[in-house]
Amino acid sequence: MSVDVYSYTVAKGTEPNVAAQNCISFLNARIDSAIVTNKASGIPSWVVTGQDAYDNGTILGSLNFSFNGTDFCIAAFEESVTRTWMYIYAQNERGKVWDRMHSFSKDDSYDIIYNFLIGQNQDYFLFHNLKQNNGTYLVIRIDTTTSSSDTDTFVSIIDGLISYNKSFDVENITNTQVYLLSNAGGTEQLYDSNFKQNYYNNKIPVYNIYAFTKTQGIRGKISNLITLTNSIGTEIGTFYSVNGIVYVGLGDLGKIISSYWKGILLRVY
Repeated sequence: MSVDVYSYTVAKGTEPNVAAQNCISFLNARIDSAIVTNKASGIPSWVVTGQDAYDNGTILGSLNFSFNGTDFCIAAFEESVTRTWMYIYAQNERGKVWDRMHSFSKDDSYDIIYNFLIGQNQDYFLFHNLKQNNGTYLVIRIDTTTSSSDTDTFVSIIDGLISYNKSFDVENITNTQVYLLSNAGGTEQLYDSNFKQNYYNNKIPVYNIYAFTKTQGIRGKISNLITLTNSIGTEIGTFYSVNGIVYVGLGDLGKIISSYWKGILLRVY
């Protein structure tokens, strides 16, 4: 399947710089060059620098790549001889974000497993460090658009900076805040808060998700995403079967819209 959890184990006593460099190599080997573009080592010029972005330590290794209008960089820095840090950076039309992913320490007294949720095909790219409580990075195709000429439009979801990857038809709206909407709720709301589970047949309905802006309205459906009712949540990285189709839970996607957002599922092929 195109989405899976990949486990990277660091044995106790491993030098932190070795653990960090090996982690970069581990991720590099699992991110498919046939799916992403411009895959290379090095820190690209767009990456935010300075004390607020990383600890200004020695760069131990890095991996950068792009997917349909969004750029990514995963980098390892040496803070000291006893600790190294992993960071992830991303940028789209609306701006740049970064997160500390995790650290490796010489003082770790036991083996540690780091799990990465990675999904990649021609319709989406997904990355999440399951040890990290910060955002999920998702770029996904809008496959049913309001204009037949917009067949290659993607929406980039990176820590609240949601953006289309290009203009729609003749509308220059790439640098405009994008919202997600389901047919269960109203504007800026994924769910109808009054909806109750149908206990008669014990089935939980699922709803479609659409992308829209406040000024241009709905610009298309995202068929690979569905949402559950407001009473049902999903755990990120957990796989679910819905009507015989396998999905992976995305949790609340960092609550980038509202507290209603807790039952998002991404289709697994």
